[in-house]
Amino acid sequence: MKNTFHFLIAASLVLITLCSCTKLSPIETRITNVSQAIINGDAPALAAMVSYPIDCSYPLRNIEDSTQFVAYFDILFDDSIKNVLRHTQLADWSEFGWRGYSFSYGEYLWLDESSVRINYVSEREKELHERLVDDELSSLHPSLDGNWIPYSCYVDLEDSLLLRVDLTSVSEVTTEAVLVEDSKLDSYEESEEEEDLYDYDSYGHHARLVIYSLGADIREVPNKVVMGKLSIEGSGGFHFLRFKDEDGNIICILPSECILTIDQSDSGENQRRSIKQAYWSDWLGYSK
Repeated sequence: MKNTFHFLIAASLVLITLCSCTKLSPIETRITNVSQAIINGDAPALAAMVSYPIDCSYPLRNIEDSTQFVAYFDILFDDSIKNVLRHTQLADWSEFGWRGYSFSYGEYLWLDESSVRINYVSEREKELHERLVDDELSSLHPSLDGNWIPYSCYVDLEDSLLLRVDLTSVSEVTTEAVLVEDSKLDSYEESEEEEDLYDYDSYGHHARLVIYSLGADIREVPNKVVMGKLSIEGSGGFHFLRFKDEDGNIICILPSECILTIDQSDSGENQRRSIKQAYWSDWLGYSK
């Protein structure tokens, strides 16, 4: 009886010690839950842990809600990332980026207390992205041929315009680079000379703004093509597009906020308005 009592006391102490050692912090619990949901293929569970919308590299469509997330889950997460997560320990995670946590330098996932960012790109998603890129580029008028990659598309309802933005594939801005992690594109140093700032040949990450009237056949020649650049600014890696037309007007687009500004060179006036994110494929075949 005495030996049994001592055994129970010892067992209790071991359990207490184990419990105290394995108690997880809130962020460790979140890391564990997110990882297990991916490993187990539990799409509904993970869908409840992420914030919406989830931005996808254009021309992939953004994921707007949990229903779309569940439907897209098997494209996002393949056996490769599941195997990585199976062999990743909590100790491999550390603070990364702005108040978040990741492992392997953010190659796969980044999360904080309320959101999850999926940096990993599966082979299926790469193939889907490449097919959509090819379909979109093949629909353009031959005058727009060149080393360009679709970046974004917007509707300007105020001026009844469809705006598309393409990036050049020169200077290592490849389809895969745009898809995998936009923020990996090197930033540039601002030029003190305004003419250099908007000189198409003076910087690495060229962009073009192609403008159509709403209702026009977008397979035909556009109204206007304006050259500019993509810059990535601040610790958050915010994308900023700047263009300068033949009249000296400066056109700027902030993609994350869908804001367009125009600084008019002749009057000095500044216009600022909201534009709506769009998808080129939705407007193909639509004409007056």
